[in-house]
Amino acid sequence: MGGWKSRGKGQDEMGIQWIGSKAEFRRITNNLIPVVEPLEANLKADTPFRGFCSICNSWEPFTISPATTDWINLRNRVQCNRCGFSGRHRASYQAMAASPAWQMGATLVMEAVTNYYDLLSSRFPGIIGTEYLSADLSPGQMGEFGGQMIRHEDMMNLSFDTGTLDAIYHGDVLEHIPDMVKGLQECYRVLKPGGELIFTVPFYSERESTLIRAEIIDGKRIDRHPPAYHGNPLSNEGVLVFSEPGLDFLDLLSSVGNWSAYAGLAHSVLHGYFSDNHPRRISRCFNVVFRCHKNV
Repeated sequence: MGGWKSRGKGQDEMGIQWIGSKAEFRRITNNLIPVVEPLEANLKADTPFRGFCSICNSWEPFTISPATTDWINLRNRVQCNRCGFSGRHRASYQAMAASPAWQMGATLVMEAVTNYYDLLSSRFPGIIGTEYLSADLSPGQMGEFGGQMIRHEDMMNLSFDTGTLDAIYHGDVLEHIPDMVKGLQECYRVLKPGGELIFTVPFYSERESTLIRAEIIDGKRIDRHPPAYHGNPLSNEGVLVFSEPGLDFLDLLSSVGNWSAYAGLAHSVLHGYFSDNHPRRISRCFNVVFRCHKNV
């Protein structure tokens, strides 16, 4: 079985602190929150400041785009003026760029119609872009969207052979998977030994337990809580949230298989990495990048 690995003091990357246990994560965020709350509360939309962009690899002006909710989601709305990407995207890219697996050449990216996919396909070799298009398509089948043909994949039933991919990325996708354990197990299955999964998911670390909002039972959707939806590049209707991972997600992730799992807490004013700034602490999501290295 895998487990949580601490990369050791002094091994943190710029702006990202790699954390090795639930207790360590809780201790660090408890110390961080009294500093974070007044700082983030005073950040205003359309007020530029300079920071280091991992994608541009240079110091650039950052701008906070206006809120679409009652508060400004700083995790997604602190954008580099040059490349246009948010702190969530920039932190994920930073983790990818530091990973040797991402230079190998067989990489699954679970998006294909976004500017971020265009960036990744221009920076890393062998990118395979996919989307979940329709339940009527088989995994690996091509489907049409927006005048282009796109490969359809279902994270719970990937079409790739076992042990064939060097790297995988999905960004804020896992919460929309009906069975996130099965989705993670499929990612583990298709990775080569030495391969890496890098992903983000809204991570409610102030909650001890994962909240299951909806389930599929005997082919029928059962809502355990009022339906919640996130933005979807394929549909204006959004996409249903099935789960909201809590702190116990760290144990779940380590139990998937023989891989070493890391939680990268990205919080740095210099890099424009912030939490989602939710006014209720219990609902706050820090900017966290997960990295899972499949052991040889």
